[in-house]
Amino acid sequence: MIALVISPEPQFRRAQCASLIASHTDREYFVCDDTMLTAGELVQYAVPSLFATAPLLIHAKFLLADSDLADTTLDTLAESDTIFLCEEYALPAALIKKIQSRGATLAQEKGVSKSTSSRSTIFSAAECLTAKDKKSRWLAYRSAMNEHAIEAVLPILYWKLRTLIPTDRSGKYRTLYRDLITAQERAWTIGAPLEALVEKVILQS
Repeated sequence: MIALVISPEPQFRRAQCASLIASHTDREYFVCDDTMLTAGELVQYAVPSLFATAPLLIHAKFLLADSDLADTTLDTLAESDTIFLCEEYALPAALIKKIQSRGATLAQEKGVSKSTSSRSTIFSAAECLTAKDKKSRWLAYRSAMNEHAIEAVLPILYWKLRTLIPTDRSGKYRTLYRDLITAQERAWTIGAPLEALVEKVILQS
């Protein structure tokens, strides 16, 4: 079974995911993200181990957006007794339709922002990674911060970097991706302001 939760806003995703998880407390719960495995590797959980004491609930975070899932892989996930809770901030409409055609449930927030310009701001935050000069990168970042929380913007930055890394021969974007992860871990560990740490990474890029 596949359950999709899609929104750029972390509050919506957390609430929807928590609701589904709470309704399946009888299952063994595992979390994975794009730093741990690929979407295609989820199939290893489709058939639980013989040593499993309960059916599985796999919480897969941000694995689908940049994947090219084969139909056979989707079929395997959809037909499995394992619940694959796939959390994403955005997915192409064609991919959502493709997954839903296999019986997936969908929780997707509509009208997240108050206006079209506000909706575009969160995705234009990616300009803080690609603008040619430091001032333009900083202005793009501050513009995004004026409209959205860092917890909503950071997943957009990760998504953009994952699209840039495959064609980046210099390794710049891979380094930037790792630096953002380090900044996020540091914020959790020492309680430093995440917004300021991310801003520092961007200005140093």
